[in-house]
Amino acid sequence: MDRDDGGVIEPPANVMYWVSAMMAEAMKALQVSLAPLGVTPLEYGVLHCCLLGGDATVSELAQVLPSDPSAISRAVTKMSVEGLFWRVRSPSDRRVVRLRLTAKGQTLALELRAHVEAENARMLTDVSERELQTFVEVAGKISAGLARIVDSTATDQPGGASQSPTDDVMPPTMDPRAVVLGTA
Repeated sequence: MDRDDGGVIEPPANVMYWVSAMMAEAMKALQVSLAPLGVTPLEYGVLHCCLLGGDATVSELAQVLPSDPSAISRAVTKMSVEGLFWRVRSPSDRRVVRLRLTAKGQTLALELRAHVEAENARMLTDVSERELQTFVEVAGKISAGLARIVDSTATDQPGGASQSPTDDVMPPTMDPRAVVLGTA
């Protein structure tokens, strides 16, 4: 990176930096790509999770999506008004509200998924299959290492959980990273 005074700032050789930088660029690209469609990355994530995983609560979505429950709730409220979701109360516990895609919501989610898949293909134009496979393997290992940090920190806390926060949300065959990135 060039500085105003002609010097160069070297990016840190720190994995956390690169993971954060890549996530920030991915979110910017997703935002730019979805803006003409009138959808935010968070709204896309909510629609995509419900398309793949079926009915979900805001709390379940908050465990998978990189956003807080209040932001997810606001997005769901907006999309419910637009006719994309039904809010369904659990018959066994009336406090629990599950989100169910309407036909309109399912159609939009499928259209957005196709759009994001096309953007993913465009992004990977200069990446070979071998490079992509290596990236996926390394990213999986880094993600597992980050999960160990989170899990060890959670179990060090009083009442800490011993399982991954996504264990109760996603079916065992679904990778939560794929849900967020729209590749599942």
